[in-house]
Amino acid sequence: MRVVLARFNPVTAGILAGLFIVFTAPFILGLLRLASLPRSPEYFVILLLAVLDISLWHEIVHLLAARLVGVPGLRFTFNMRLLGFVMDYDYMQLWQYIVVALAPQTL
Repeated sequence: MRVVLARFNPVTAGILAGLFIVFTAPFILGLLRLASLPRSPEYFVILLLAVLDISLWHEIVHLLAARLVGVPGLRFTFNMRLLGFVMDYDYMQLWQYIVVALAPQTL
């Protein structure tokens, strides 16, 4: 039995969540007076690159898990419309989908 699951773009969602964290974390920490964060542009560039790097590694773990469980027709492409990397596949069985979805949680 084959289960065709909807394709989605988790990288774009991760980037948007990361950008939200990048711009709101200093504000919240400043309000709580837990730390005085640097206000230089270099700080935000480094933090933004770190968030993008983490989201890319997260997707690479999904890709490796999909290859390990034998998902056919696996592709990792950049979607210009969504501005993010997309893991595309022909079909996935339900157990494969669960393994691939939960793979980054093991780290």
